[in-house]
Amino acid sequence: MKRIGSVIAMASIFIVSSVSPAVAATTAAATKTSMSAYLSAGPVQFSQSGQPSLQPAQSQAPGSRLNTVEVAKQEKAVVRVVCGNDLSAVQGSGVIVDTTGLIVTNYHVVAGQTHGKVELSNGSSFPILGVVGYNEDIDLAVLKIQPGEPLPAAQIRDSETVALGEEVMAIGSPLGLQNTLSTGIVSGKRVIGGNRKLQITAAIDHGSSGGGLFDKDGKLIGITDSGYGEGSLNFAIPINEVAPMLRDGMVTPLSQLKHTVIDLTKDKPLPSANLSYAKYKDYLTKNHMIQEFGNNKIQFGQCFVYENKGTAYVLFEMNTLNYNLWLKTLKAGDTSDIIKFVEAVGVLTKTLYPQKNIAVVITLYDHFKDKPDWCPAEYLNWNSKMKQWEIFMTLLLGKDSGGSFTVEFF
Repeated sequence: MKRIGSVIAMASIFIVSSVSPAVAATTAAATKTSMSAYLSAGPVQFSQSGQPSLQPAQSQAPGSRLNTVEVAKQEKAVVRVVCGNDLSAVQGSGVIVDTTGLIVTNYHVVAGQTHGKVELSNGSSFPILGVVGYNEDIDLAVLKIQPGEPLPAAQIRDSETVALGEEVMAIGSPLGLQNTLSTGIVSGKRVIGGNRKLQITAAIDHGSSGGGLFDKDGKLIGITDSGYGEGSLNFAIPINEVAPMLRDGMVTPLSQLKHTVIDLTKDKPLPSANLSYAKYKDYLTKNHMIQEFGNNKIQFGQCFVYENKGTAYVLFEMNTLNYNLWLKTLKAGDTSDIIKFVEAVGVLTKTLYPQKNIAVVITLYDHFKDKPDWCPAEYLNWNSKMKQWEIFMTLLLGKDSGGSFTVEFF
């Protein structure tokens, strides 16, 4: 099982979305033109004027390659990012790209938060002063901290030179396990939703968001982003995308970051602010059973709302026909609409039942006279009363626990 590489803040009105204004902060023309040189030279350094100055990378001898044990030592440049607000706390990963305290992470790790800290591999931590650049569409942000001494910054490679089949290593903090290493290859170079992605087979899990993707020379080529399904379908953002986000020292506090708010009740208001589970189910069934995910329109067959052990569950069922459309959406890598919908349902449910933990579940349920040979046996059940084969498969789980909300694809 792979999980989408994100941990999303749960609040009563906030939703992180991949649909946003264009680049929120751009650098001066001189910074842009120097980026190609910066990529080949290694960690960027900022002079007193705030403009980047190049620091030569200590390159390996021609033809030499680092082994995985040596590349794993780059974990010193990978950090844990912990952020929060009055209602929630989230965590992700980040990569030091400047010895004076610039750290690249995913935008969704910090969006909607008011404060945070960066934890280094040696156990020390520093408060996040803010961001010096971000792009919500691409899902990248450059954080600023003020360390007391130079930090171990990653050496950076021009990601345009990355080739299919290259061996790569992802380093991040999946499930809070700081600086975990996974290996794989570059299996594709994609454009998804207008944004460039490196498709990789290295494992991604939540908490890995914002971690580093390194080549076998130990150079940073991407920022880990997301993973889908049970196969090796994972993505990283090419490191070149960071270039337009470098600015001349201006720091924007986390609390001022923009993010999209989605309100399911805007055009379809709730009949009451105090709904029973049965009435809430009726509202969802009437108003939100047909959803457009990417280029596919999916119709849920049934919706259930119930409570189990202090958790309020909202479960949506789809049949096999709609499951095929679901798979088309996942294979296209266009999951942002799915995530936004699940988050919106989670936020609305939390607003209605603030004392409960929340879970939003999407499942496949169908039944067949003949045993479907395409379905794994663990998801099949023979219903002797109906004299048919039943399929029940969990496709997605969005879960709130103690304030954080994770979205997992199965």
